Amino acid sequence: MDDRTERIKKVIRYLIGKGVASNQLDLGNKLGFNNKSYFSQLVNCRVNILTTCAKISPGDGKLRGILKTLDNG
Repeated sequence: MDDRTERIKKVIRYLIGKGVASNQLDLGNKLGFNNKSYFSQLVNCRVNILTTCAKISPGDGKLRGILKTLDNG
């Protein structure tokens, strides 16, 4: 697992722990990803995070910011 994937998974665990979502699938749905396969590809860095962020609605600014931060590093 590369560093970026590891960081994404840590953030997902953190958000689940904070009650933002009940699991990874729930988080994907809250971000607007109803296709669990696509969200899994995102989590595992098989798709471009920044391109994907553009698909998230502006109302989800905090979560989009988290994804952008993960891609910068």
